[in-house]
Amino acid sequence: MNNLTGQEEITGSGLSIIDYWRWAHSDIIDNTERGIFAEFLVHAAVNETEQIRTSWKPYDILTPEGIKIEVKASGYLQSWHNKKLSAISFSIRPTHTWNAETNRYSGECVRQSDVYVFCLHKHKEPSGINILDLSQWTFFVLPTSILNDKAGNQKTITLNRIKELGAKEVNYSHLREAIRSEKFCKNTH
Repeated sequence: MNNLTGQEEITGSGLSIIDYWRWAHSDIIDNTERGIFAEFLVHAAVNETEQIRTSWKPYDILTPEGIKIEVKASGYLQSWHNKKLSAISFSIRPTHTWNAETNRYSGECVRQSDVYVFCLHKHKEPSGINILDLSQWTFFVLPTSILNDKAGNQKTITLNRIKELGAKEVNYSHLREAIRSEKFCKNTH
């Protein structure tokens, strides 16, 4: 499939793809959309060559150097009314690999990536929230090998535990460097 520009007409409707995108994907604070937006940020940071997101890959991003990245996102604020800030946790569930050619899942359940990038929208004040402001984000980079060793088949992990495991915290401008760093590449499986 080719990249859409947003100007493509939805035949017979008087609408364009940009109308659909506005309707379906404008609430980036929503958990699902925030996760996809975080994948986009990592995709752009590492200069991934794939131009269209694929939902069924065994990992989220593949760097030009061949590093497989799993991206997870969370935030203190949600798109609905918040009585208190959300507790920060991320899914690290091992998965079965789906093979598009055979239309089957593998028998083995493992973490499919070399590196996890935990993306935290760290802003805590509803009045000033701007998910498009990268200064409101922080990123934690952790080799999958450490998760495999220290978290086993655990399905979720807290922010504090990620920090305890030695995840490297970086801002957006240092994300690519952190992912590519020798320290993290050596520890990948």
